[in-house]
Formats: sequence, C-alpha cells, structure tokens
Amino acid sequence: MMRFEPGVRIRDGKSGPVVAIPCGEPIISPIGMEVFLMKKPAITQPMIDFVEDMGIIYEQMGLYRMAGRVIGWLLICDPPQQSPKELAAVLDASKGAISTMVRWLEDSGLVERLRFPGERSTYYRIKPGAWLEVTRAKSTYYTPLKELALRGLALLDKKDPELKNRLKEMHALQAFFEREIPHLLERFKKEYER
Repeated sequence: MMRFEPGVRIRDGKSGPVVAIPCGEPIISPIGMEVFLMKKPAITQPMIDFVEDMGIIYEQMGLYRMAGRVIGWLLICDPPQQSPKELAAVLDASKGAISTMVRWLEDSGLVERLRFPGERSTYYRIKPGAWLEVTRAKSTYYTPLKELALRGLALLDKKDPELKNRLKEMHALQAFFEREIPHLLERFKKEYER
C-alpha cells in the first residue's frame, strides 16, 4: 500500500479512488476503496511559540500578524507545502483570513502557489530563494528615497541648517544603503551557495 501526503486526494485507476481522511493508518474499505487515514501533524509548544513569535515580529514591522504566522508555519511544517485548509486548521484561523494572507504573501514574493496534477487543492510554500529576492527588490527603494531627500533639501535651501539635519540623515543613509546593500547581498549569496 502506498503512503500519501496528508490532505492529498489521489485517484488510483487500478483499485479505485484513494481518499484522505483524518486520523489513523491506511486501511482497505469493505467495498475495495483504499483509504489513507492521515494523521494530524504533531504540533508542539515550541512550534506554536515559533509561529506566534513570527507573527509578533511581523506586527512590530508594521505588517500583518497573520502573515507572519503563516510564514512561521510554512518555515517549519512538514510537508513544506500546505493547503489553505491545513493552514486554517493549524493556525486556528478562518479560510478568509488565510486566503487574504497567502495572496498578500504571494504578491510580496515570499510564498508561491503549487498545484499537483489531478489535484483540486492549491498548496503554498516558501518560495525557494525568496528571502534574497525580496530583500533585493526592497533595495530598489533606496535610490528614489535618496533622490526625494535631495528634493527636500532643495526646498529647505535657505532655511536654518538645523531644519536640514532630518533630510541630511535620510539622504546619507539611503545613499549608503544604495551603495552597500547590493554588495552585501552578493556576498551573502556567495557564502550561502558554498
């Protein structure tokens, strides 16, 4: 008998449909239908704490707490891809909240959508290489912010130099990031790929 990932419905042309339902071990039903009784993932308190802490960090960054919880779970779950239904169950969240967050995370580039042949469900996982790509994409804002700071400084040209300090700091930091972050990301990539 074959083992299937939790939550996956598969059809087997030889022995009829294979169905996944919660809790237990694989069995053969009386009518010859093979049924895989999936086990609910064992979720420990440290796992819950990890997921919740990721949510709190996201919230502190001004992002959605639920997005952080989804990312937290997708970073530690097994298998690494999860359906919206599985995410909702594990995170004790509504399907609507999960749907909104996975779309937002997909748009942000951190999460990708997966479909498997013969499957109706959609699955989500952390997109391989996403952390580097998202960081690189965000680094494109340094130049416009630097240029905006210059425009602000021009507006304050004949004003008290104390008034310019806010914009000088902004300009200097954005110029520094614009110059240094690409090198830092390349260095990270080389070190990570070793």
